[in-house]
Amino acid sequence: MGLDFVGVGSLGIDIIKTENAVFKTPGGSAVNTAAALQKLGLKTGVIGRVGKDEYGRSILEGLKNLGVDTRRVIIDENLPTTRCYIDVQNGESKVVNLEYLSRLYTFRDEDKKYLKSAKSIIIGPRLPIFEQYALFAKENNITTYVTLHMSVLDKKIISILNEIKPKAIFANEKEASSLDEMITPETTIVVTKGNEGCSVITSNGSESFPSFKVKPIDPTGAGDSFSAGYIYGDVKKWALKKKLTFANALGALATQQVGARSRLYSLEEIENFIKNKN
Repeated sequence: MGLDFVGVGSLGIDIIKTENAVFKTPGGSAVNTAAALQKLGLKTGVIGRVGKDEYGRSILEGLKNLGVDTRRVIIDENLPTTRCYIDVQNGESKVVNLEYLSRLYTFRDEDKKYLKSAKSIIIGPRLPIFEQYALFAKENNITTYVTLHMSVLDKKIISILNEIKPKAIFANEKEASSLDEMITPETTIVVTKGNEGCSVITSNGSESFPSFKVKPIDPTGAGDSFSAGYIYGDVKKWALKKKLTFANALGALATQQVGARSRLYSLEEIENFIKNKN
């Protein structure tokens, strides 16, 4: 089965503490993006790990019900499912602790065969096997998106990015300031700015796009949803303005409930949101 997109990264449970309650919702940056794209109608899969526990079973069940391919999710008998503790106050979120973080350390032959069936992937430099996956994707003409997601941008990572020339790099403003040499005709730097919207930097210059004004409940996973909106626009070959408007809309909608995947939005819902806001 050919896939439009594969998310490579950690799968876990976000334990979110708000002013009034504690919520447990599935999380993981690349998986959040894959889930959002599946809801939009693309065929997606994930590569990662969960523990052999209740959280792991719940995560897999939710992804399978959505239609996301989970054949390459390893069920780890030695380490529980990753738990990310997040505090949310006044519409802002902060990660306060991580337990049982289970990263991918081995690039298996089965994963290579699986990736060859995919048209595109998203991966972050925080993964120990980032270089192996990124170079494999380049060798096999798989469109690569990179999410920095608070990565340490050392000389080695910059060198890898220069070699693979991803289609787009998603970064915050601080991260983007270290990517000057990455601005090439092949790579777009997509800078997310929260409620200030976003900007794109290409070899032709930069352009900013305003956010949709909403009152955020929880921004957990909003950046992952934004990435999904951008990638969906790429797949559909939309013009830049339409693509970034769509990505900003999906990012804004993601802040309207607690948790990254407690609510996913259809194409019709996002288009109606844009129409009503405009």
